[in-house]
Amino acid sequence: MSDKHIIKLTESEAVVKVYETAANGASVTISLSSDLTRSTEVYEAGVSSVSIKAVYWGTKPNKQINIQRADNGGFEGDYYLVNSGFYEYRTSGFVDNVYPHGDIKITGDGPFNVILVLGKTNFHQKVETAQFSIYDNTNAVGS
Repeated sequence: MSDKHIIKLTESEAVVKVYETAANGASVTISLSSDLTRSTEVYEAGVSSVSIKAVYWGTKPNKQINIQRADNGGFEGDYYLVNSGFYEYRTSGFVDNVYPHGDIKITGDGPFNVILVLGKTNFHQKVETAQFSIYDNTNAVGS
């Protein structure tokens, strides 16, 4: 069984935990437009972007994880991860922003868990222009 949990989701950062328990593994896709877009935000294809700030992972012995980004109808930009470990890019002063507009696909050939710390940019705030009473704030969603 595979699953993903959105641990944190703000206008500038997301933390996602993905895991698989089946012995033969599986793939899980993190969608920028649905998984990483809050109800008060608008995702704009080709404009909204997500960078990878940090990756934490663990696998069973002799198993591996592959993390890819969608690009031009396929998936590219492979990470091949084995055993357990982490990449903490943000503490080194950079982030992985290759294929930043593409969904993230995580595939394992056995049981695994991955935690991704992601940076979000250009997810615009929704603006309600309809005014139903004199107390409505047309600059804030839901007011």
